Amino acid sequence: MDDLFIKALRGKFTYATRMVNGLDTQQLFDLPLSSKNGHDLDTAAITINSQLVQGAEVSFVSKAPSKAQQVLRDKLEVVKAVIKIKQDEAEKAQARVTKAEERRKILEALAAKDDQALTSASREDLLAKLGKLDAED
Repeated sequence: MDDLFIKALRGKFTYATRMVNGLDTQQLFDLPLSSKNGHDLDTAAITINSQLVQGAEVSFVSKAPSKAQQVLRDKLEVVKAVIKIKQDEAEKAQARVTKAEERRKILEALAAKDDQALTSASREDLLAKLGKLDAED
């Protein structure tokens, strides 16, 4: 994948969305995966794929794609790689949120258990704990 990004940077690849034409490779990371206005990675990938399909050169002799076709294929692979990176980041972020929520619930349950233990203690035990706390001041 690193070679692909090096090729994209050296080749000064540009990408198009519905709102902007001429985004560079670094700017792809600023785009959302999808949006209502078409300024997103999904639209960029669809645009490149359409260009590939429209410009497909059929040859039964030559097996190598034209230079323009190869650049479009490379661009599509770059966009797909950025999509994958952003999807992985989103999954990790969601996992962190889920873990934090579970941790919060466990801490609340522990606090409730502590409160329950405190309220179930005898009057004498509570007075003794209070006296000990007051003596520390």
